[in-house]
Amino acid sequence: MRISLGRRRRLSAPLAGVVGLVVAGWLGPRTLLEADEVADWPTVTGEVVSSHVERRTGRRGSGDSWHAVIRYRYPVDGEELEGERWDVAGPRKLPGQAAAEEVVGAFPAGAEVEVHFDPDDPSSAVLAEGGRLHGWLLVAFGLALVAYAGAGALKRLVLGRS
Repeated sequence: MRISLGRRRRLSAPLAGVVGLVVAGWLGPRTLLEADEVADWPTVTGEVVSSHVERRTGRRGSGDSWHAVIRYRYPVDGEELEGERWDVAGPRKLPGQAAAEEVVGAFPAGAEVEVHFDPDDPSSAVLAEGGRLHGWLLVAFGLALVAYAGAGALKRLVLGRS
């Protein structure tokens, strides 16, 4: 079954609005809240197990993305845990190879690191405080999607259903 171009356009704005509400209303604020909480989390000394830059090829020709892949081990209450998040935004693509190399340089394999862990869920941990900027960018992106959806709805109201 094929969907006509006009029908796809009518579906894109509402879908963007729903995605925007989820990103701006849940994901962004969740990231901001966790970024604030990390400052109060207890810390332990851990060790970086592996640290490298990874280049991933995008789907459908969307280009390559760069990732800093950091794995670390840390003890909590006699149990050895492992983590991969170096900040609250989690593993994510970075603006370029240089940015990924900078993160990897900050957390080289074999290095002793301070690990912040959630006292309610010790398996949730990060190496660096921060992440508020990422949270605000998520909120802004979500609001832009909601604005796009609103503009599409307003256009249909003013110009009719065509």
